[in-house]
Amino acid sequence: MGNIAFGYPAGTTPRPRRDIICVNKALTAIIGTTLSQPGFLQYMGLLGEHGLTANANALIGAMNGVFQAGTLFGIWTTTIIMDKWGRKKAIAYAATLSIIGSAIVTASQNVTMFIVFRFVAGAGCGLIQVCPVYCSELAPPVLRGFFVGMNGMLIATGYAFAAYMGLAFNSLKDNPEGQWRGPLGMGMVFSLWMIIILPFIPESPRWLLMKNEESKAWDIVKRLHSVSSDHDHDFTRREFYQIRKQIELDRTLDNSWTHMLKKPSYRKRSLLAIGYAFLGESTAVLVITNYSSILYKQLGYDSHQQIALQAGYHTVPIIGNLIGAVIMDKVGRRPLMLIGLAGCAVFLSIEAGIVASFTQPGQAHNPAGLNMGVVALYLFIFCYAIGVDVAGLVFFGEMFPNHIRGKGFSLAVGTKSLTDLVYLEAASTAFANIETKGLPLEEIAAICDKDEVRLYLNEVEIDPTTHKLQVHHQENDETITKVAMEPFDEEIQAAPKGV
Repeated sequence: MGNIAFGYPAGTTPRPRRDIICVNKALTAIIGTTLSQPGFLQYMGLLGEHGLTANANALIGAMNGVFQAGTLFGIWTTTIIMDKWGRKKAIAYAATLSIIGSAIVTASQNVTMFIVFRFVAGAGCGLIQVCPVYCSELAPPVLRGFFVGMNGMLIATGYAFAAYMGLAFNSLKDNPEGQWRGPLGMGMVFSLWMIIILPFIPESPRWLLMKNEESKAWDIVKRLHSVSSDHDHDFTRREFYQIRKQIELDRTLDNSWTHMLKKPSYRKRSLLAIGYAFLGESTAVLVITNYSSILYKQLGYDSHQQIALQAGYHTVPIIGNLIGAVIMDKVGRRPLMLIGLAGCAVFLSIEAGIVASFTQPGQAHNPAGLNMGVVALYLFIFCYAIGVDVAGLVFFGEMFPNHIRGKGFSLAVGTKSLTDLVYLEAASTAFANIETKGLPLEEIAAICDKDEVRLYLNEVEIDPTTHKLQVHHQENDETITKVAMEPFDEEIQAAPKGV
């Protein structure tokens, strides 16, 4: 529930599309994202009679970035609470922030109110830190990869549920506010459920041992790790003895932030976690997720098709994370991480090539190539889910010893959020400020506003035999070639070759 509660509001984060970032462009209602709702844009004063307002792009970027900034704050404060007062209280704290943030974001009366409480909702995403740590400390060794890996699957479930809720609430044609308030309000459900079930779940036995609560810790380990064939609890007794002796040592060690940087072994662990977290987010997964409708639009899909493709895109990681969680304890963490990163690089390269080859103005329509663009995106997110995502969560939880596990995991998750903050802000600026390098002036209008362009330069060529101009253009998926008539055609024909 905690990870669905994280994934759902992250999945409903506003996602600017190119056709709403470009000023003076008519908006098409693309369901599945809050910002794609014209009712939301009009209500918040971002959309005027002639398109987006002057400050709309900056506010759009803030709506994405402030959520990640709130997540950084939530991670920092949740770390303090989970180490001092326990994992369950940290879950309660993060869930409460999520409920407050989601409630006021849903009821927002203006854009300032919306942005401020997006920060609070982001702070509630400290759940992404405490839930994997909690699961890793509860799970038996042979199943730890599966149980912690399920966190990734449930985050993906939150994203997918957000997409399908956006699709469902789009049916409220007579209630524009309901179309965007409804999906946002659903974010409270999972966090509220977390609060309800907290009294019925155990505290982390390792945290209890850190606080000298040995009898409570033993009761939990015996109840959760025993098997029916082991009537004398032989394995559980051995395991608990090992945990207890290790924590006796851990209690004597310095768990400060400065010691994590000073001690070489802790510094190595920290750098490994930070490095892998940075690499994972540098696959551009969140930029693609938040701005995917731009790619689908460039690939030639209409509004309804974009809705379906986005929902499908968010469903694929559920499958990938589930497969990764199931096989992780057999194949190991490292192979999955390497395969995931390599797969992301391959399919992201294919996607970039397809966009460059088949989506530029004036290029021939290639349905097979454009469909492959969607396949490449789906395979990209599958590789991310089965390797980078699911194995990363387990890796971060296992990398650090008991007394600094909370701080270590926060370093990794904080790095992910900070990296996403930079990429999301940069992406918004990049989409708003288009590149015109090397383009004829006559073609620049096609990049943003889709104004009429009579002819593209790559449609014109010289016949090597007749030296006449020929124009190639697409009609009903067929290439039509016509001879161009020039006012100085006779002079061209009379000119010697090479002149």
